Order: sequence, then C-alpha cells, then structure tokens
Amino acid sequence: MPKTSGGSSYSFIHIALLLLITLLARPALAYNDSYQLSGPDAPSREGYFTLSITPAPQQQLVLQQSQSATFDTIDAEFRWFGDFEQITLTGFTDGEYFFRLQPAADAAEASSNVVKVTVNHYPRWQAYSLFFIGLALFILLVASLLILRRRV
Repeated sequence: MPKTSGGSSYSFIHIALLLLITLLARPALAYNDSYQLSGPDAPSREGYFTLSITPAPQQQLVLQQSQSATFDTIDAEFRWFGDFEQITLTGFTDGEYFFRLQPAADAAEASSNVVKVTVNHYPRWQAYSLFFIGLALFILLVASLLILRRRV
C-alpha cells in the first residue's frame, strides 16, 4: 500500500525519474568529432537537394557552403538542428556548391568531409512548353464542357 505521508512511493518515483534522465542524457564524452556527410549522386534538376550525415549528430553543428572546395570564402552557414540525420536545402541556382560540417563551438577545425553538389535546372523552353500544353488542355476542357452543356 502506498504511503501518503512521504514514504517509499515517493522515493520510487524519484529513482524512476533519475533512471529515465540517465538513460536519455547524452554525455559530452559521447560526442563524435568525425562525421560523414553525403549528398545526391546525380545533379539536382530542381534546385533543391538533401544532405545526410552519419552518425547522427550529438553536438551543435554548422553546415558551411562555399563555391570552392578549399573553402577560401564561406558563402552561407546553416545550423544543423537536433539529431536529425538529413537536411534539405532549396533555392539554389545553376552551379557547383561545396558543403562541410563544422562544430558550432570550434570553427578552426573541420569535422566532416567535403561534399560537392551540382545544380543544373531544366531548360526554360521545356518548362514553358509544358505550361502552355497544360493551358491548352484546360481551355479545351472548359470549352467542351460549355458546348456540351448548351446542347442538353
């Protein structure tokens, strides 16, 4: 029977909570300072792509973007949130982009390999031709509905 005046049931709850916190905690010694970053195998045709990290990050990381493999200049930085293993980046124009991971606290030393991503969009004529084919089919559908409605 549980005691109501602060007996052993409360100490059991404290022990259970302590055990849960211990199991979910990520100690600083478990941080991995060597990550494997991977990107798409084929060029991105749409301007967006997904980068993956192995193993799941255990510390704050920053994804750095550059136009050169040597990272002479860093064009953009993206925070890697939580322990997610993938990040999707979008809005890129045609070109070659290089990415690497850095620890958020120590920017002096790289902690991952460099990944090259090539973006090569579909040609504009292809996009416009598909749009106008769809527009013509839509107009044909609306016209046929209006004509057949008048006959009934």
